[in-house]
Amino acid sequence: MTYHDRILNTPWLDGGQCKVQTSIDSFSGVDSAGFGDDARGAGTICVTRVSGPDVVIEPLELRVGRRANLRVRIQTQGTPIPFKGAKVRLAPAAINGSLFCVDAADAKGNLACVYEAPARKATTETVTGDCAGCNSTASSTITVTGPPKVFGFFNGVWNTEEEAGMGLDALKKLVGASHDNAPIRYESFYNQTGKGGSGSPLQDIAETFVQRGVELDGVLNDRWEHYWDLLAGRHGDPDSLTGSLIKGLGSGGLALARLLDATFNATLGQIVGGWARLLSDPPTEADLNSHLAKLRILAGEDAHLVLLAHSQGNLFANAAHDGLLASHPRVAVKVVHVAPASPTTRGEYGLSDLDLVVNALRIQGGSSVRPANWSLPFSSVDASGHMLVATYLDAAREGRAKVKALVASAFDGLASP
Repeated sequence: MTYHDRILNTPWLDGGQCKVQTSIDSFSGVDSAGFGDDARGAGTICVTRVSGPDVVIEPLELRVGRRANLRVRIQTQGTPIPFKGAKVRLAPAAINGSLFCVDAADAKGNLACVYEAPARKATTETVTGDCAGCNSTASSTITVTGPPKVFGFFNGVWNTEEEAGMGLDALKKLVGASHDNAPIRYESFYNQTGKGGSGSPLQDIAETFVQRGVELDGVLNDRWEHYWDLLAGRHGDPDSLTGSLIKGLGSGGLALARLLDATFNATLGQIVGGWARLLSDPPTEADLNSHLAKLRILAGEDAHLVLLAHSQGNLFANAAHDGLLASHPRVAVKVVHVAPASPTTRGEYGLSDLDLVVNALRIQGGSSVRPANWSLPFSSVDASGHMLVATYLDAAREGRAKVKALVASAFDGLASP
C-alpha cells in the first residue's frame, strides 16, 4: 500500500509489523518511528507520514514568435526524482502556442519541454502537469509579450532642441501612452540643421518683405496678410487680398504688381535657396550615424518602430529609414510624413493645401515635393500653414485627427502579416 503526503494517527501495521510499503524511490523529510524526522530510504519503512513527488513548473515569459525551454522538474521535498514519467500540457481553453514535452525526466529529474509562442499574438497561457502518485496537479503560466513599440520624432530644421521637445510632447498627447494595450516608448531624433546662425531663413524672407514695403512708401507696412500671399504665389490673383489692393490703386496698380512680382521672386529665392542647400547637402554623416546608432539598438530589441517626421526632418527620416533597412532588413518600421519638404517619402504622408512653405517649393517644379492631399481651413494662428503644432496638430482643425489616424495605421501595419 502507498500513502502520499498523508499523516497517520498511528503507524500502520501489517501482520503486527510496523511498515508502509511505497513505490517512491526515496523518502525525504518524513516522520518515522525509530528513524527520526529526516528519514531517508526505500522499500519498506515504518513511518507515520510519507510525502509523494511533486511536479514543479517554473513560469515562462517570452516574445511573440519565439521558442523557449519550459523548466519542469519532478522532485520530493526538493530532491529530484530521476527517470519518472509525467504529463505536461497547455490548458485546452487557452491554447495559442504549442508545447512539446518528453514522457520522462532525465537523471537530474528535469523534464525536457519546449514551448513555441504564437507568431504575433501576445497572450497568457496556463500550463499544467502531473505524474503517477503526485501529491497534486501542478500549474503555472506562460506569458507571451509583444515587441516594444517605439515612436520616433524627426523635427524640422531651424528648430531648437526645446522646440523639438515641444513638438514631441504634443505628439505624445495626441498618440497616447499605449497602442493596442501595449505601452509606447517615445524617442527624439533631433537634428540641428540651420541653427548655425543667429537668425533663420524665414527671418530673412520677412526682411525682404519689409524692405519692399519701404520701397512702396509704406503701402505694405504691417500688412502681413500680403506677405503670405507672396509666399503662396497668390499676389497676382484678382480675388486675393493683394489682388484687391492692386485693383484699388487704379493706374498705380500696374507698378505695384511689377514690384510685387519682383518681391515674390526674391522671396521665393530665399525659400528655395535654403531648401536647395539642404537637398544638395543631405544629412551629415554625424547626423546619420547618431540616428542610426539609436535605431539599430532599438532594432536589436525587436522593437516595432513608427517614425514621424515634420518638414525638412523628412530628409533625415528617409536617410535613417534606408540606412536601418540596409543593416536590419527584417526590422519592423513605418514612416509617417507630415508636411514633407522632400521629393520622396517612405510611407503615408499628410500635406495641407494651405502649406505656403511647401507650396513655394512646388512652384519651382512639380516633382520637387509631394502634392497636397489634405484640405484644411485657414487659421490666423499659423498663417504659413506649415507649423507642426499650430497647423497640423491644431485642435480646431481636422489635421490633428488625420495625423493620429496615420500613426495608428502605421502601428497596426507593423502587427499585420
